[in-house]
Amino acid sequence: MMLKTAVEKRGLHYECIEGSLDEYLDDWDTLVSSAPGHSYATSGSWIRAFARSFTPAMGRFLCPALFRDGALVAALPLIERDCSGQKELHLPFNHNSYGVDILLAESDGDQALSMLLGLALESSPGATRIVANRLGESSPLLSVDRLEQFFIVPREREAFGAYVDTSGDFDAFLDTVNKKFRRNVQRLERKAVESCGTVKLVMSRPAEKDAAFEQFLRLESSGWKGRATTSISQDEAIRNFYWEIVDSFSKRGWIDLSFLRAGDNVVAGYIGVRFGGRLTLLKIAFDENFSSIGPGTVLMKHVLQGAFEDESINEVDCLTYFAWNSNWNMRKREYYTCRFIEKSLGNLLLEYLPLAVRLRLAKIETLRKIRNKLRGN
Repeated sequence: MMLKTAVEKRGLHYECIEGSLDEYLDDWDTLVSSAPGHSYATSGSWIRAFARSFTPAMGRFLCPALFRDGALVAALPLIERDCSGQKELHLPFNHNSYGVDILLAESDGDQALSMLLGLALESSPGATRIVANRLGESSPLLSVDRLEQFFIVPREREAFGAYVDTSGDFDAFLDTVNKKFRRNVQRLERKAVESCGTVKLVMSRPAEKDAAFEQFLRLESSGWKGRATTSISQDEAIRNFYWEIVDSFSKRGWIDLSFLRAGDNVVAGYIGVRFGGRLTLLKIAFDENFSSIGPGTVLMKHVLQGAFEDESINEVDCLTYFAWNSNWNMRKREYYTCRFIEKSLGNLLLEYLPLAVRLRLAKIETLRKIRNKLRGN
């Protein structure tokens, strides 16, 4: 009740959204597009697709939100779920993209963040902690160092992502790539041209999104992902999620469904998002029948070259980091997990301190390994 009074004193209105997000979608996506630092994964369209596809199986969806004069200014999308017998609030995420972040209008930052975290617990009786995964360095949740109602567990590095800054010159970038790999890329493209004729990257038009999406699913399922039963089309919930993303992002002008064509053959493709000057590659696929021309490698060369030549794009983001990313001399980006635990003596002793100690010991061990490596031990 005290929190809600504080909200009203700031001229804000509080609402916990638990049903459809359709009513708020346009305002939400407009705010995401205009507020600095937000990604597509904070958009209402992304969160709606997640909620429709993965809840209630994953848990109950709820979203504490703040409005000023009827306009959305802050929102905290959450999944309420059982975790080892305890109720936990989790920001939506999957391991192949960014985690969903808190949405904040620039003018309502710190106060709104603190209010929403507290209101989240009031909206979920019995919950004592809030967890956010795969957050980038610029997340407002990572910048908080003190909250009256919560213990803040030290951030935990969760994963690495790979990206290329495309604001410079493509040829200058290629000069930074390993010479042997660079020559191999040139050899594969020559072989593709000799075998198939022209090689070009073609972006699907919005009107073609249905057919393009199905074509990408067939392409992905034809290879190792199909054999490993990890392709999009082999999981109904994941298929529904990506289709919702393609459909809704297409209406915003954010989707990029492109295919590498070698002659008359579609040999590779990707589902990408163009948002905030960044081209993010959500999914990549290639036809293994054309493995002799390295379709995945040639695709990446065309993606990067096109991004360097496109003034609206200053970065290509591959989300995850694998060995092949280093071939292209891609930079690493760190992602973090953060946790907020409601203050109480029991939570201090049973949750916060064990977590904080474990993370501190892990950090000491990492530093020790680095020291030993530098010493040659």
